[in-house]
Amino acid sequence: MKNHHFKSLKARLLVWILIPSLLIILIDALLVYKQSKEAAILVEDNLLLASAKVISQQVKVDGSFYEIITPPAAFEMLADDFRDKVYFSVRDKSGFLFAGNNELVCSTRVDLNHSEDAYFSTLDGEPVRVVSYFYRIPNSEADFVETTVAKTLGSYFALTNSLFWNTIKIHFVMLIVLMSSLTMALKWTLKPINQLAGELEKRSSRDLRPLTIDDVPSELLPVIQSINDYVFRLKKNTQSYEEFLQNAAHHLRTSYAIINAETEIALRNPELRQSGNLFITNLKRQVASGVKVVNDLLMLASVEKANDSGIFINGKKERINLAEMVVGILEKFAPIAFQKDIAFNVMELDTTLNIVETPLLIEELISNLIDNAIQHIPRGSEITIALSQQLCATTLQISDNGHGIPADELDNVFKRFYRLDSSRSTSSGLGLSIAREICAFIGATITLSRPLGHDGLQAEIAFKTNNNPPI
Repeated sequence: MKNHHFKSLKARLLVWILIPSLLIILIDALLVYKQSKEAAILVEDNLLLASAKVISQQVKVDGSFYEIITPPAAFEMLADDFRDKVYFSVRDKSGFLFAGNNELVCSTRVDLNHSEDAYFSTLDGEPVRVVSYFYRIPNSEADFVETTVAKTLGSYFALTNSLFWNTIKIHFVMLIVLMSSLTMALKWTLKPINQLAGELEKRSSRDLRPLTIDDVPSELLPVIQSINDYVFRLKKNTQSYEEFLQNAAHHLRTSYAIINAETEIALRNPELRQSGNLFITNLKRQVASGVKVVNDLLMLASVEKANDSGIFINGKKERINLAEMVVGILEKFAPIAFQKDIAFNVMELDTTLNIVETPLLIEELISNLIDNAIQHIPRGSEITIALSQQLCATTLQISDNGHGIPADELDNVFKRFYRLDSSRSTSSGLGLSIAREICAFIGATITLSRPLGHDGLQAEIAFKTNNNPPI
């Protein structure tokens, strides 16, 4: 049966520590209260016994008569702030009272062998503590007196409570120190779990490296080993998927190339040109769209693999003049833009800006943004390009005056195959995904926003400034 009440390890540990702790505190409080009563009784008995001894020592015997002068000191030592009543009696060996209160009876447990006795009793309807003392008269082997002193329990209860609460305060402070130390120890003990969670949280979705087991508590080893085993199987499946994707894309590209070649031949055939020209033209357009999707998939897979391994195997880094590359890409897309009556407006083009990167990646990045703008803006629109140095970054801005993207969709358009208009068959939905992956690999940043002053979309790429010689 699942435990739905304690999903937190901290809660479970604290509960299992708190319950025994509370039980120990309860037992400790009972023991402390018992010990406080015993200590208070001992103090009261000693005071009462001392008073009885002082009174007994004042007894004088004159023949068969007893005389006593009760000393004030015997009662002063019993004085307190609780207005306790004090009773006393002095009796001879026959039980005859010759001094004190008659209500105090003789103790049956005081004799020649047992000289004192202490017990609780009741006088005038009030509980009292009583001490009886057997005193042998000096110079008389057989004669003795019994002195009994009693006192109400106000000071006894006050002393009991004082001893109890003072001890409880000390124990409470010790408990606070113990619980604080326990909390710190618990936090320190669970720190490796939090560190493990933090390490996993920092990793990207493609980071499938195994977790290290260095300096890991032995209790966590089975968990980490299980995670590593799962990650290994996941990585193996991912690699198989990537290999399948690349192989399928290569086969599709080959098939599309063959179909494309056949349509070219068919279009040059005079007999087919008249009967099937429209059909073949549409077929050629669809083949071109399929080829683009395949090429985009291959590029996306290559860049994702580069992000995982840190190495892009399809090219080497070179010094790139960004202005020259931008102009070349605009020339490549000029015919497509002309067909849609779209104008290129170069606002600023700093020809001195260079970066050291793989040309294939930078060309793919800029081409995807230009192509994305052409595909999604209406006829007669304008695409504005600006290349400049801003603070510590080389910035390329590509903006248009189309319909733009709603603010709540700006993050979604970076997802694979995501299209705002699903009816648009000319878009693969991979362009911005590829752009973001390339930026992640080269250390650049890409942001989408609305241009100042008008509707549309502005894509801004901030390249790391790098004036190093070619690699």
